Amino acid sequence: MEIGRPFDTEYLDSKSKVQYSISKKSIINFLFLTIVFVVTRQVPFSFLSPIMNLAVILIIVLSLLEIKPRKDVVCLVLLLLLFPLTYSLLYSIVATDNKIPLALKFYTVLVTLGLAYFVRVNLATLKWFVRICLLQVSIMVG
Repeated sequence: MEIGRPFDTEYLDSKSKVQYSISKKSIINFLFLTIVFVVTRQVPFSFLSPIMNLAVILIIVLSLLEIKPRKDVVCLVLLLLLFPLTYSLLYSIVATDNKIPLALKFYTVLVTLGLAYFVRVNLATLKWFVRICLLQVSIMVG
């Protein structure tokens, strides 16, 4: 291989080519860092709140796909979480005449709060989250 052309593909055989793969954990870490960025910078970037909500839902979905919970756990979650919340959603829309978007937002918050117990975040990512929050607090207080 010549010095001037270190990445030329004619010198590389098929076994030495670099293949990039993105794992579910790296996607979850990226989404988690997106949430941390939006939460810690909420005042100037309040328009990013829908992106944060989407990132939370994606983290929960990817975590559920990664751990593959047992069927009895899924049934228990459906019975204890979704049915009462759906009943409350319908009751709040029909009987109390609440606005539909407001009721759906509240329903989404409660469902994601219940499903958050299935999310597994890497310990190193959690440590970085605490460090970023401590840095922000020291800047705001100081």
